[in-house]
Amino acid sequence: MDRSLATRDSPTSNRDRTGRPSDESSAGCPTTSSTTRCLTSRWCRPPTPHPPPTRFARCGGTSASRWAATEQQTASDGPRATGCEPRTIRLSILRTNLHLDAFLISRKNGRFSTMVQAWLPNVGGRIENPNTGAYYTIGNQLGEGGFGFVHECSDASGRPRVAKFAKPEGVFGEVQQRWEAECRLMQSVSSPHIIRLYDFFCYGNVFWMVMERAKCSLRKHIAARGPFGDRDVVVSGHHMLLAVRELNSKGIIHRDLHIDNILWSESLEWNALKIADFGIAKQLPFAGAVATTRIGRAYDVAPELLRAGYTTHQSDLYQIGLAMFFIHTGTEALGATDGLPHAAILSGNARSRAEQLNTPLGNFIAKLLRRSTEHRYQNAQEAIADLAAIAPMYGVRL
Repeated sequence: MDRSLATRDSPTSNRDRTGRPSDESSAGCPTTSSTTRCLTSRWCRPPTPHPPPTRFARCGGTSASRWAATEQQTASDGPRATGCEPRTIRLSILRTNLHLDAFLISRKNGRFSTMVQAWLPNVGGRIENPNTGAYYTIGNQLGEGGFGFVHECSDASGRPRVAKFAKPEGVFGEVQQRWEAECRLMQSVSSPHIIRLYDFFCYGNVFWMVMERAKCSLRKHIAARGPFGDRDVVVSGHHMLLAVRELNSKGIIHRDLHIDNILWSESLEWNALKIADFGIAKQLPFAGAVATTRIGRAYDVAPELLRAGYTTHQSDLYQIGLAMFFIHTGTEALGATDGLPHAAILSGNARSRAEQLNTPLGNFIAKLLRRSTEHRYQNAQEAIADLAAIAPMYGVRL
């Protein structure tokens, strides 16, 4: 299998003393007779994946490297990897008006940026952990998030898994850092109600995560089967709160607990909800710390982010309240009919609608949805204790 490098690791390689790319390799990669076509009208071989799983080694680029994916097809005699199809990545200086596709290595204001090629498999193709040799067969796309795509996959034994890869967009080093952070967070937690991370590696200059596969998202499950009964709402709420308790015990706030990131898992033994997608999760440095990044989905962010500009572990409890209201009623607590997101969230409509259920369970959800953190549950354990107190009313022992 021919796995020669298609890009240089050093951003200053292949240039003369003037700082221009050298004539003999102005495309920044070696020529070969068994090749694929680049946008630079040069021939280059597919890149060799570098092995970052334990130390997160740099993978074929520098922090100045920038990715901009294009869907242009390349020559059919492309990469040797089974079922892989190259998606040509051309250099774009994304934060300026300058667009370059003449050279792999180009000069801008005295600094060099290096194009990085990303290689993605077709359906039925394989990805491989270069450290362990473990391989996975890629299936259909399941979804897309802000930073990545999710596909069905199976391991060498045919067991169902999910493969997520980081979108090859923007600055290579920044994409790598986001991927590393998500992997570290998922490795640090252990709960039957959090999607499990099985493997992670860089293959073909693309950052992959292989995870446990659930049946579908909470949104799709409710759309297919309708709202949960009271008993199932209590059990499901308990599952979500257990997951949040585990996250908070490690100083992690998820910040993106909406009904597309909470998954329905179904088996012969038991059914459960599982939390997924740690793309914007954050580990706080010490107890009482807050996160100040304004990030999240429009109608799902906690009121304190809009009022005070921060989120805490209590913000996850607010989002659990939104999810519980949805599985109980089949409708979202807030939406476009409530007006602009900022006004809708601060209006208190979400809590009012939960209170209008006029049940102990509705009152429990309403407390999760309080706009003021002083009146909301202070932590997941406190919420679990309250839920356990009303659970016998619905025939459940927690």
